[in-house]
Amino acid sequence: MSKICVLIPGIGYTLQKPLLYWSERLFKQRGYEIAKVEFSAFGKNAKEKIDESVEIACEECKKALKGLDFDGSEEIVFVSKSVGTCAALRFQEENSIFCKNILFTPIEQSFLEAKKLAEKALLGKCLVFHGSADPWIKSERLLNACKDFGMSVKITQGANHSLETGDALFDAQNIALVLKACADFI
Repeated sequence: MSKICVLIPGIGYTLQKPLLYWSERLFKQRGYEIAKVEFSAFGKNAKEKIDESVEIACEECKKALKGLDFDGSEEIVFVSKSVGTCAALRFQEENSIFCKNILFTPIEQSFLEAKKLAEKALLGKCLVFHGSADPWIKSERLLNACKDFGMSVKITQGANHSLETGDALFDAQNIALVLKACADFI
């Protein structure tokens, strides 16, 4: 039986950026097979057209993961970022996959997808990372949604949508703390 980790980026936050790059390394060290989703269809103004971007991300996720055998896996973890959190949760809902999720800086729409999973009793354990200065969702709204769905939350004070504060040393140390929390979660 295999263990699978699915990595799904955001609009501008690629798989080569720190949160996802180091997550991939962590999961490989832990013996997971890595499946990656890469986005190519976002046009100009993708951030301004967020609902359209969510749909594009969901379609690209579906195409990228087509044929992957989730039924034969002993453990599945989706690690996703921003708009990718929506794609991850919707993919799980559409394919009846019960698994763990690590959600890096989810957006408002992520919790609409979580609600659909929860209604089908498919929402597994979730670990959410959020920056208190993230403009995509207010901390209070995020905390309430996470409480509603029983999700664990880690907040980085003063951090933006990339979990960065602008202080290079702090941000590097924070990545290590994030990875430690991810390792403990799995």
